[in-house]
Amino acid sequence: MIKSSAARRAALTGLAAVATVGLVLGTAAPAMAAGRTLPTGDQMFIVDCDQPIIIELYGVDAATADSTLIGDGTNPVVNDGCAYQPAYDVTTGISYFIEDRDIDGDSSTLWRVDTVTGESVQVGEFHTPELMEPQMYAMAIGIDGKAYAIDDNDELYSLNLANAEVTFVQALADGPIHGFAVDPRSGQFYVTETDDLYRLDVSTGVLTPVLELDFLGTSIRSLQVDTAGVFWYINDFGEGAELWSSTAAEGSELLSGVFSAGDPDIYSQALLIIPVPAPALAATGSELAPTALIAGLGILTLGGALLLLRRRAAKA
Repeated sequence: MIKSSAARRAALTGLAAVATVGLVLGTAAPAMAAGRTLPTGDQMFIVDCDQPIIIELYGVDAATADSTLIGDGTNPVVNDGCAYQPAYDVTTGISYFIEDRDIDGDSSTLWRVDTVTGESVQVGEFHTPELMEPQMYAMAIGIDGKAYAIDDNDELYSLNLANAEVTFVQALADGPIHGFAVDPRSGQFYVTETDDLYRLDVSTGVLTPVLELDFLGTSIRSLQVDTAGVFWYINDFGEGAELWSSTAAEGSELLSGVFSAGDPDIYSQALLIIPVPAPALAATGSELAPTALIAGLGILTLGGALLLLRRRAAKA
């Protein structure tokens, strides 16, 4: 794996040069590498983690990781903070993310972000009913609107999105767990733990292996799932952040690129996908079954009455 963003760009430039030479000489040129595209209607965003600390939201081209700033950002008045794993609530249309420092520079906080304006608003500091303040690394929201968070000790909590209160549920396997997401169609939860992808049962804490993520190493910072069931990852390669994707199959990984807004690279640990709304279920015969049954019984009853009248008339 190429380790620096400069080297990565040089490699891509080299490919472009080879392609140009190939065209001039009339020979076949190698195809340029490209990442996957999102399903139609899905949207991708990142929240940056650069200095000075201004919370900035970017829209992302999933195929290339090219990023576009939305609005002018929000000053959270924090000390050396960074945005962690966002999540989208399909039941309310609201997006959230974790900021790892509050105004005092210690407790992590829950934020809402408007993906149209780029403005962010703090919900509150993560806290338990006993007023403990666990440091949260990741969060996800089920398709039923129930939210969960995972702390720096790899412990799972239920999460109240209205006030950032968390309630302990279960200790998970040794981490670190930074990526946490839900499949917007199946409703299943997934986490990245060290260099593996797992399916997580939030009711029991059981982790089921899905895929080894050897192509990412041990610096996976964020996870999302699109409406086609494709997994998307942020990988910290030491000198920046890059966007990868895969299915659940071995060897399916694709690199989209290093997050960049023009010339400057963007460092982020917070990937968000807003899924296109699920299509409304088409009307089926089962929905009309009660009416059809009543009508059918009525016809049968009328038919029986007519038959009885005919028999009586014949006897007379």
